[in-house]
Amino acid sequence: MSQKIATDKLAAPPVLRSGSEPAVVEEMPVRASEDSATAFEEERAVMPADDSAKAALAEVARLRRELCAKDAADAASAAILAEKTLRIRELEQEVKHLDDELRSAPATPPRPPPPPPPVKQTPKKKRFSLRNFFGCRGGSPG
Repeated sequence: MSQKIATDKLAAPPVLRSGSEPAVVEEMPVRASEDSATAFEEERAVMPADDSAKAALAEVARLRRELCAKDAADAASAAILAEKTLRIRELEQEVKHLDDELRSAPATPPRPPPPPPPVKQTPKKKRFSLRNFFGCRGGSPG
């Protein structure tokens, strides 16, 4: 049967030819290739005969769409992961550069700790007494 389809003439889309004369629409007959005829026959062979087969094909189509969506999400995640990995490598190189810079810097001795603040020696306060307050020196007033 595919032989018959391969030799049938199919109408091709119109071809516009223009030049000095007005454009003329010309139809060119095209023969179906054997590959397209075979593909048509295969597609027809897998067409579902009943509703359960149609439902199964719809489920397969839905699962394929889900798989394509997951593949796209995985590709996006992989791109983000690659970008972050590149940034990590850049930061590691920067840290290594700074570490090398610190190691090659001349060593300076650590600063001595600042001296403690001086402790003031305060004279001992005398105890309060009335004699000291009035200026009495132990003698009788007089």
